[in-house]
Amino acid sequence: MGQWKEAPYTQYLRELLANYVQNTMPSNSDYSAPCSVADARKIVQNTADILAEFIVKLEEFDRMS
Repeated sequence: MGQWKEAPYTQYLRELLANYVQNTMPSNSDYSAPCSVADARKIVQNTADILAEFIVKLEEFDRMS
């Protein structure tokens, strides 16, 4: 099998993922605290946002191919 070639947008997606992790972490420092509805909504919204960005980048890559 051939060597995997990194796509040109990979660094952008890695930064996007790091930003997602940072922004989705709970702000409460008490790790035993329950998840609130607001926390759950934040996770859902941030997940939708990151997936939308992945789709945009994949579409850009498809247009370049």
